[in-house]
Amino acid sequence: MSDRIQFAHTLRGVAALCVVIFHYCVLFWSAPWRQVIAGLTNAPVVADGVATPAWLAPLQTMPGFNLGEFGVALFFLISGFVIPFSFRRQSATGFLVARFFRLVPVYVVGFSVTLLALAVGSMIFGNPWPLRLDEVLFHYVPGLRDMMGSRPIDGVVWTLEVEIKFYMLCAIMAPLLRTQSRWVFAAPLVVAAVTFALIPALDALRPVPILGTQALSLSARAPQLVFMFIGVAFHYAYAGRLKVAQTAGIAIGFLALFFLLIVLSPNAGNPIAALSYGPAIVLFGVAYALPRAFGSNGVTTFFADISYPLYLVHEVMGFVIIRTGIALGVSPALSIPAAILLAILVAWGIHVTLETRAQQFGKRLARSLSAAPAPPLPAE
Repeated sequence: MSDRIQFAHTLRGVAALCVVIFHYCVLFWSAPWRQVIAGLTNAPVVADGVATPAWLAPLQTMPGFNLGEFGVALFFLISGFVIPFSFRRQSATGFLVARFFRLVPVYVVGFSVTLLALAVGSMIFGNPWPLRLDEVLFHYVPGLRDMMGSRPIDGVVWTLEVEIKFYMLCAIMAPLLRTQSRWVFAAPLVVAAVTFALIPALDALRPVPILGTQALSLSARAPQLVFMFIGVAFHYAYAGRLKVAQTAGIAIGFLALFFLLIVLSPNAGNPIAALSYGPAIVLFGVAYALPRAFGSNGVTTFFADISYPLYLVHEVMGFVIIRTGIALGVSPALSIPAAILLAILVAWGIHVTLETRAQQFGKRLARSLSAAPAPPLPAE
């Protein structure tokens, strides 16, 4: 992997660690989220008298900056940047097959880890199993939960559903991406226009099976889909198809459209938290401009390699560990590092036993389904 692309891989590890730290050190201790966390872990709500550890205070007092949203935004930018490379050597069908084996097997195992953690939490706190069979099965087919409007179980599946929508868009636009046509940037504008048209009709569409859930899903995730095309703009700049000023203009325009969709869509998220998407663009731009500063070393490569399984397994498992620690009187200074360490070990195990093999198999199958590769990128 060249230094010019290695920076994106390095940022994967940064993104994953940002999300883990945010969940364990900020979100878990946030009073407005205690009911949600109790639902995710099937444990009693943390009592109001349980105070946030003083040593976590600096992370709790960052107005206008959300470390978790920052990490998720980095993931979306990275996907937007790297996915177009696939179409230089894969057909649309080959691309979708490769993506399936890149994401789904690891997700299935990661979600199983989440279910195991939930079962452990249920036993510790003496609560009955909280999930219906259909809710569990819907999660095992990424995208199906979203389609059926089933509640999220693991807290992270929504980002995978955004990625799947982006992949489908990219597969539809395969000829444009293969030829590096600038018409590809019409896609986020179409997504935004459709979303703006849907917003006034959401209440009427809500009861309609499938169509209603898909309308709600699009209105909720359109901002992130638009945002991912900022990463595509960086890819076009890398390929010599956009100048610096053009890339900056697209980034500013799509960021503004992202915020507009967040504000106008009734279920698109918190506009304050979304402010952290801006700093993510800044960091990505710095890493793009100074790739050697974000090159490979043992630590960054390790966390980049395990970033996907780490992201998948950490939330519910870590919450159960920290919540159990509170119940047993264990200091957060011990339970939080224990949660981090276990999440890293489980993610590393999934990476070495499954992720690399599934990804290699998917690439081989994709090559067999793809046409001859496109000509090389223009010289830099």
